[in-house]
Amino acid sequence: MSSKTISIVKETRFQETRIVLLPHDLGMFIDSGYEIFVETNAGAQIGYFDEEYVNAGASIVSREEAWGYSNYIPKLLCITENELQYLRKDMHLSAFFYAGENYHLIQKMCSSEINAYSYEYFEDDCGRFPMMVADGWISGRLALLNAAFYLQSTFGGSGIVLGGMHQSQQSKVVVIGHGNVGKSAARTALSLGAEVTVAGRSHESLKRFANQHPAMDCVLVSDQEFKQVVLEADIVVGAILISTYDTPAMLTEYMVRKMKRGSVIVDVTCGYGKGYMPTADKITMPGVGPYERHGVLHLKNPRFPAMAPLSAVQNASQLYAPYLLALGEMIFDEAKQDIVSRNGQILKKGAVVHPHVLSDFSKIESRDYENYELSDHLIDVA
Repeated sequence: MSSKTISIVKETRFQETRIVLLPHDLGMFIDSGYEIFVETNAGAQIGYFDEEYVNAGASIVSREEAWGYSNYIPKLLCITENELQYLRKDMHLSAFFYAGENYHLIQKMCSSEINAYSYEYFEDDCGRFPMMVADGWISGRLALLNAAFYLQSTFGGSGIVLGGMHQSQQSKVVVIGHGNVGKSAARTALSLGAEVTVAGRSHESLKRFANQHPAMDCVLVSDQEFKQVVLEADIVVGAILISTYDTPAMLTEYMVRKMKRGSVIVDVTCGYGKGYMPTADKITMPGVGPYERHGVLHLKNPRFPAMAPLSAVQNASQLYAPYLLALGEMIFDEAKQDIVSRNGQILKKGAVVHPHVLSDFSKIESRDYENYELSDHLIDVA
């Protein structure tokens, strides 16, 4: 067995059919001397079968073997309760953990003394979060398309077609945030003929965005103009990068009460605590329709990419591969330090080490947020 091994396991969370790496993106690991183990049928649900992984140089093994043969296991999503049994001391596990939403599970992981890395914290020297890009583009597009679908009166929407028709008034979309998710949602809305306003918190970054997208209006969330465009909006998409306990409300309950009846709010980021969209207080899993608050339909979906798994994986795998390889090189050779994945480390030998996670957990443990119903963000089904 090679001194460098990597195991790719099947995702077991509810309604999840994606896989972290596709066969054609394993070449760089093979070239770097890795022995690759893939759990049987790990990619079968999206049409990537075991034979393709074998042809790419991997060995197909059982679930128990996949977890047991390697100390380096990159996943897509945080493990389930049933997968805790596979954790062991000195294992290196990477995934989208969203630790603030998964407090109880992370605490259980600590007892195994593993090392864990969370992709949403992988940050480069320029302050960019490269592992968030692929899912961000899909999330933004699907958020807008789903919101447009639920504008139909059949679902309680206002009964308009996004973009308007020849004799109808042009529809209006507000996007809060202009990162990967926000850009994607805004561009999709514009392509469908809607009038688009993008809101941001930083004057300088919003100015840069406005210069790149002259067809869109841009406002600061702190301005009175922001409140006005929200009240006139048919769709509001929340696309702030991180929504935590401390994130101030931007779309307040008072504003929602004043919005047009049958309009739609979509919270894509789906953070924890009351966040910046306090009326969006309940997760809507894929396949579940919106709920109504003050006459406004709400969607709070953190897993839009799971609704288009084939497109999501085909876009993400080639992006993930070099960062997962860099993490692996650091794991197997301490001299090869990788600042991007090191920035993403949340557990070191079972101890919480990331400052954001430490801050979130301290607030939970001090009961500063006792009115927040603490429960794991992702439904746990193995």
